[in-house]
Amino acid sequence: MKIGFEISGCGEQAIGAYQTAAVRATALRERLQEVGSDSVQVETVDCTVRHRSDRFDASCDDPTYRAVKTIVVKCRPDHARDVVMGGIETGASVVENRSKLSERRRSKARSEALTKATNQARNHAEAIAAAEGVELDQALEVTEEHPEGMQDLVDDALETVDTHHVRPRPIEISARVTVSYAITDS
Repeated sequence: MKIGFEISGCGEQAIGAYQTAAVRATALRERLQEVGSDSVQVETVDCTVRHRSDRFDASCDDPTYRAVKTIVVKCRPDHARDVVMGGIETGASVVENRSKLSERRRSKARSEALTKATNQARNHAEAIAAAEGVELDQALEVTEEHPEGMQDLVDDALETVDTHHVRPRPIEISARVTVSYAITDS
């Protein structure tokens, strides 16, 4: 799974803001090592330094510059609580907490979901055919159904980052298909 943290630093000069964020990032990395994350599992993925005038919600009382570092930690789900608590103890904000399947496991799960959907379509079609007094022959066409319109955007929005729970929900992979069959008389 991946857990993302943001660490920030502020200052009247860009370099001061950056250095403060860098010191805090070092403290985070050290704490993560103390809770069992090795350096290979911890990666800085982004660092920005912005002037107050470049920030959307800035006020005149805000520091002139703000630096933000984003650090991602890869860990096992049973280690997630220690990683999250270690990050919080250093003052970092949790911005990502999600499980991720390897491409091989995702591909296998997707294949299983498509097989299950195709079998369910055949069972449904056989029940309809029996009610109509005909039998199914070979499948003429199999089409995977994709959500219509903005459903992908809705799904993405519902998959928002969960920063309130240390253990993310299970990953679900499903599929829908439409199958056209040839029919024969019984």
